[in-house]
Amino acid sequence: MLRQPALVFLVLALPSAASADTLTVDIGGGGQFTSLNDAIGAASSGDVIEVSPGTYVEDVDLLGKELQVVSTGGSATTFLVGTGGGEPAVRMSNGEGPGTLLQGFDISGANTAVEDELVGGCVHVAGAEPTLRDLVIHDCVAHVGGGIWLHEAEATLEDIELFDNVASAQDSEAFGYGGGLYASLSELSLNGIEAHDNAGSRGGGLMLSDCQTSASGLIIEANTAVRAGGLYIDGGTAELASPWLADNGATEDAGGLWVNDGAVVTVAGGTVTNNHAGTASLAGRGGGIRVRASTLNLTDTTVLDNFTDGPGENTAPDSGGGLRVDEGGTAVLDAGLFEGNDARFGGAAFVTQGSDLTVVSTRFSDNEARQSGGALYLSGSDSVISLAVFDVNRAATDGGGVRAQGGTLTIQNSIFLDNAGTNGAAVHVFDGADATLFHLSAVGNDASSGGTLRVTDGSTLSVVNSIIAFPADGSGISAAPGAVLDIRFNDVFNTEGPDWGGGMDDLTGADGNQHESPAFVDFSADGVFNDDLHLAPNSPCIDAGDPAEPDDPDGTTADQGAFGGALAAGWDELLEDADGDGWTPLDGDCDDTDGAVHPGATEECNGIDDDCDGITDEGCGDDDDSAADDDDSAADDDDDATQDDDDATFGDDDDSAPLIDPPSQDDCSCEGSLSGGDASPALLLLLLAVRRRRA
Repeated sequence: MLRQPALVFLVLALPSAASADTLTVDIGGGGQFTSLNDAIGAASSGDVIEVSPGTYVEDVDLLGKELQVVSTGGSATTFLVGTGGGEPAVRMSNGEGPGTLLQGFDISGANTAVEDELVGGCVHVAGAEPTLRDLVIHDCVAHVGGGIWLHEAEATLEDIELFDNVASAQDSEAFGYGGGLYASLSELSLNGIEAHDNAGSRGGGLMLSDCQTSASGLIIEANTAVRAGGLYIDGGTAELASPWLADNGATEDAGGLWVNDGAVVTVAGGTVTNNHAGTASLAGRGGGIRVRASTLNLTDTTVLDNFTDGPGENTAPDSGGGLRVDEGGTAVLDAGLFEGNDARFGGAAFVTQGSDLTVVSTRFSDNEARQSGGALYLSGSDSVISLAVFDVNRAATDGGGVRAQGGTLTIQNSIFLDNAGTNGAAVHVFDGADATLFHLSAVGNDASSGGTLRVTDGSTLSVVNSIIAFPADGSGISAAPGAVLDIRFNDVFNTEGPDWGGGMDDLTGADGNQHESPAFVDFSADGVFNDDLHLAPNSPCIDAGDPAEPDDPDGTTADQGAFGGALAAGWDELLEDADGDGWTPLDGDCDDTDGAVHPGATEECNGIDDDCDGITDEGCGDDDDSAADDDDSAADDDDDATQDDDDATFGDDDDSAPLIDPPSQDDCSCEGSLSGGDASPALLLLLLAVRRRRA
């Protein structure tokens, strides 16, 4: 009975304890406090602290309290400046719970690189669960995490700009990680994060170490590092939706993105453009992306105009202009575009050291190797390629399209058009490689010494149900005397030189091989990429494949070429009419009478407006310089802009500025543009828009 009054008192007190107070801070004296720290000291968990616009010079610690610290004017008017005395500008390291919110501040001025501590520069989060929103974080320095440092955190970051932050390496290799942001052993949700002009030794923009990360709308631009100028993912998992990685640089490896140490990363709808690795004295590996002992799934992603550099002609690490995969790594490329990338070896991609590559529905266009492997250089790898297009790729020596050195290679139902190299203008097989090629259409390729397909002594080449036709130079198929061959049911047709080279016997008439003009629906060696490599009704290649191989989808014997066999239906799916007007990339229909967006169209299709229905083209990544487009008219607004692309050469930016802008622009929402977003329809159309843009 004596305890009853106390119990009643406790029950009655509960509602009061659960209520939250609002505390106000105004540096000018118009609130309850003039200091954030004073307000935090007076607050209890669950309270809201409202901060008026102004400049607050202090190092803030939330003291383990679950508070909402919100500026009333947002980051444009409310400034939190660290003292620079060795503490972060904001600290959350005492178990602040999931209701913790920091919102609406411009944070700068902290320098924690005064001692060998991993404390972060502007914002330090350890063992806490905050939401960070509407923050501008800049000009902070730390050994690790120049802008933000997160450790064993469960955090949501939204609408944050990170710039001019530095992760300082000093004399220790353990430092210099994550110029803009470093996170370890954390669960992260990142939305609308923009990191630009940050620097570090690894991960100039961001570094994630053994984290589980979900991210959308990342913009990582113009950051620098020794390794991973843009984004370094070291272990853990990451799902990146529509990331933009542009103009980042690394002096050694991975200009844009490094995936390392067992990480599993998925990139969907991304753009990786104009990143570079290496210098004139240091060989670069992976101008756009490097995958080392990890897994990368790259879907609906554009890898454009990335490059590597190096000091010498035979420096093997100078490789993988767009992508390098090594040390047992795995890469899956699905419905993407690799264009305009450059390296000494493997202009678009270099895959080596027991690594695996799978390519589906991807286009490789206008990539260049200063030595070998214009699009792909595959060394000791197991690679499978299907439903792919290789057009106008170049190698100074061997393998204009693909060079396979050792390992195994399977290419099926793919197109090789107008590639160039001294030997193996389309595919070069050497050093014990085992290549199986079936249902290829290899047309108009230029080999100054060897053939469209070339295999060397000790290597194996199987070519079945394929069309090798109209070489611009060289033979159709060339094999060294010691090569192991399986050449059956192909049409090898050369009007300018021999069908068979390298001392091969003439195989015409043997094992189903023929020498007949394939009769494509539309092909002409006119320098214009407007060809349709489907077979005309009178083609001798119809039903001319190996009867023992799988039939065409209609149940008849397989046709020769890329559009025959069991996978032929895959092309039909890719060519499905997107907007109902009957337009498809291979039908040569360049009219735009329905006013729809046709992402596959290029400037050769006069009258096409292939941008966002009137939106200027710097926001969409197109180059629609036809007579009837909008960017050469008197009323246009982008011909003299610093980021336009307004001449007649695709991919050329005559103002030496980025080709395309990030997808965050409010004036561009075209689905499937090269700049990101839901790019699947556009890239599938662009993949097969067999329109040659070569002068």
